[in-house]
Amino acid sequence: KGKLLRVRKEDLTRSAISSSSDYVLFFILYIREVVFPRLKPYADVPDTVELTLDQVAELHEEALSSGKIPELRRDNWKCSNDSTDPVLYILASVSSDYRQISGYENQGWSIEIKPKAGFMTFSPIVDPKHRVKYQMTKFAIQQALIARNIIQKGWMTSSVITHSCSYNPLGFFSGEEPRIASALAALFKNPQNFLKVWNKEGNIAHSNLIMNKLVEEEQSFLNQSLACILHSENVLSKLLQMQLLDVIDADGAVLVYNRLVELCNGERLEAEYLVDNVDLDIASEPFLQFGCLKSSPFQRPNCEALDRLLSEVDNFSDPTSKEQSELDSIYHKSAAIVNKLSKPACIFLLKNWLLSLAMCDVGILIALTPIDQPNATTTTTTTGVALKTLQLQGAVTPGMIECNGNKWIYSVKIIDCGNKSAITLRKRARKEQDIEKL
Repeated sequence: KGKLLRVRKEDLTRSAISSSSDYVLFFILYIREVVFPRLKPYADVPDTVELTLDQVAELHEEALSSGKIPELRRDNWKCSNDSTDPVLYILASVSSDYRQISGYENQGWSIEIKPKAGFMTFSPIVDPKHRVKYQMTKFAIQQALIARNIIQKGWMTSSVITHSCSYNPLGFFSGEEPRIASALAALFKNPQNFLKVWNKEGNIAHSNLIMNKLVEEEQSFLNQSLACILHSENVLSKLLQMQLLDVIDADGAVLVYNRLVELCNGERLEAEYLVDNVDLDIASEPFLQFGCLKSSPFQRPNCEALDRLLSEVDNFSDPTSKEQSELDSIYHKSAAIVNKLSKPACIFLLKNWLLSLAMCDVGILIALTPIDQPNATTTTTTTGVALKTLQLQGAVTPGMIECNGNKWIYSVKIIDCGNKSAITLRKRARKEQDIEKL
């Protein structure tokens, strides 16, 4: 009870079961060495558990019959029994269910937010046909693609019409409480797949499929409380710092990936293995030579071309004020430098890009429980009510806020912060081409 089991979809479908132990052990290593030191106390290192194949088959059947797998994702859950390895078990990870605050029996509200990328693209090697990235956030671009039916996301359903969401991740990550509250209000109005609320019974009270179950006072309280908590804690600044490791953009990542494949004599699997290698090359000291990657956890290799490319990134600013000819010149210069990168330099850049990609895809789960009135589900509030933070969250202790004289404890945790594989780069160029249709 109070635990969440994480099993790879590939293991549930038995399509890649022989590699489950290596994957999970790398996943734990990645969280422990890369994520946890930079996101604590907001991230934890999971435990592991062995599951028999019969247990895996049972989980697969339960997942299919639960009705919780969106229509557009069901093809990925089809069972494949093509594994011939004599595997007796798979390894899965176990973490806490952060919807309830550890040590407290009373459960209040719990809210999951997927904040997405909180920065504007600032890379000089954005494809000339994709320069809308300099004018719109990644989230806004995705919303425009959905609105024009250019892309479909796995969470979308045929029974619910998807309207564009006005959520602004730049406001959410701004560090300014009113802008955080405004961004949250947009998510409450149109949650899509980016906000979900559970009530004290553990039932979903607000999501893209369940609307209008929150009364106005409840929504106002949650909106203001969350803004107060997220403004007081430094979870968003920690997360943004890791997101900003994307200094080459997806377009640049494709160029660097192609360069690495070339250096591996055309062997994609070898290139991807080098990037995904368990040897994480963790830096012994913070990397301070170049501001754009000062927060990188990875050891920077010696490579003149890498130094030149990072200098180009550092010197690149305000692309919206530049003429197209100037942007063309900077792009071609930077792309030429990519073609001179060494193998370790390519691996370094791609590891940072994939880490940023993972941090742009995490969830933030906030549990909020009343302690003065155990049976309460909310606190009556009015617009502009003064909330104050009484205690920040510690390593093992919850935070505390006060609203209208009533005290609430809270917990903030980052979830779904596992690594992204280099194999995603194989189809990334095609994915980025969708932008050209805007």
